[in-house]
Amino acid sequence: MSWLLFYLISILRNASKLIKEVKEKYLSVEKAICSIKEKVENGASHLGLIAEAVKRIVIYFLDSKMNTAKKKKK
Repeated sequence: MSWLLFYLISILRNASKLIKEVKEKYLSVEKAICSIKEKVENGASHLGLIAEAVKRIVIYFLDSKMNTAKKKKK
């Protein structure tokens, strides 16, 4: 009976250590995922501004090119 109790306690102790390790690794992975998510969100917010700036630059150059083409025709 004492050996059975000894093995049962050993198994429970190992299971407890394993659960603690898994929780620690899960938390570190979760932190890494949250960090990556924040970086992507911050980058995505800047993409809208960059896209708008590029759009305005392209429109400016197209307008200036059309104006020079009209001046040459006259």
